[in-house]
Amino acid sequence: MIRPLLRGRLATAVLSLIVVLPLALVGCGGGGSSGSKQATLRVVNATSDVGDMNLSLGGTSRFTALAADALSAAFSFDAGTYDTTLTSGSSSTALLSGNRVYAESTDYTAVAWGSASALKLTSLADTADASNAPASGSAILRVFNATADAGSVDLYLTSDTADLDAATPNVSGLAVGSMTSYATVTPGTYRLRITGTGDRTDIRLDQRGVVVGNQARTTLVLQPGVGGTLVHALQFDYGSTTLTALKNTEARVRVAASVDGNGAVTASLAGSSLNVGLRSPSVGSYVRVPAGTAQVLSLTVAGVPQADSTRSLAAGGDYTLLVSGASASPQATLLTDDNRLPTSTTRSKIRLVHGANGQDALTLAVDYNALATGVAYGSASPFASVASNATATVEVSSPLVAAPLFSTASSTVNLQAQGVYTVFILGGGSAPTGVLRKDR
Repeated sequence: MIRPLLRGRLATAVLSLIVVLPLALVGCGGGGSSGSKQATLRVVNATSDVGDMNLSLGGTSRFTALAADALSAAFSFDAGTYDTTLTSGSSSTALLSGNRVYAESTDYTAVAWGSASALKLTSLADTADASNAPASGSAILRVFNATADAGSVDLYLTSDTADLDAATPNVSGLAVGSMTSYATVTPGTYRLRITGTGDRTDIRLDQRGVVVGNQARTTLVLQPGVGGTLVHALQFDYGSTTLTALKNTEARVRVAASVDGNGAVTASLAGSSLNVGLRSPSVGSYVRVPAGTAQVLSLTVAGVPQADSTRSLAAGGDYTLLVSGASASPQATLLTDDNRLPTSTTRSKIRLVHGANGQDALTLAVDYNALATGVAYGSASPFASVASNATATVEVSSPLVAAPLFSTASSTVNLQAQGVYTVFILGGGSAPTGVLRKDR
């Protein structure tokens, strides 16, 4: 049984209560005390692709070249309304700009998050007075979901060896762009695990050695991984200039078995088993494996061990290992999966993976509109954006065959809003098999 981490009058529901915050800045935790007619501001660069960031207030530069995953020093200024502008690198083009009100005697911490094409600046509400400070022997913690693509998540703070199946989440159903209120926790060293909401097996981050200090007012900001599913976290305290990046050290990989003659595929990568005896043609589930360069891939195809090789896996990335061709001489291709959600809430993403040995380049069509053409054997098409449709017809065709190699015309398929899909064409010979997977 895991000892509860929350206590006092906040223990029942504070961390499960989700507060959706406006983008306008309001009073929040900063890095120091404000004068009676002054405000203070510091900024966290939690963006995914902006890089170095610059900020100006009312046309006056306040900091430049704030690196990704970094926290600026707090600075004081006269309270009032200022045009707040964020730019990237040496560019003068504003990524975000608008008037924001800064109240006197107020500290602010603002989180810049999202991508360069959809940058957001969100404040995290706090007070700096001494009455808000936790008592000795306790701390307070809040969590902000700035993942953009990961969807709603649950958060667990446990001992290092705790069984997640027996644990109660400290945070439940935290939606993108939402933050919990502060809740009391016991200072100590924890294992932080983030999962998809309601699914303890869907682990998005597993980080040991997370320290919550005595009397700390700690904030965790969740960030998206490059593949769109796994996440990172940033940790910082009120009044501190230190930020700790809790970066994911894993990637997710699945196997698409497409060996002639229904050959079985057993694979391990970076010392982690991906599957055992996956019969062709079929697609396995994602497995978390250590990320890094030169990770060893071991394959057994149709009972015959293959020579080991190496692959590079980006931390936070998603991949498909396509094992295809003749069982006597199979090829293994590592495909990068983009499981980031569609930018529109009314659209879906879909792509084609061609793993059918002996077939010519293929075409993917949805509702008879060609979305990807000339997709070569052993490759994947880019994802295409389509309007969500509960009765969509998905087809894959070859220029050398009159009938589609794969078609849902007789039954249709529900391409859900914000869904991510892959159509696999697997197997060899004249009768390849089509497999449609909902990746997100």
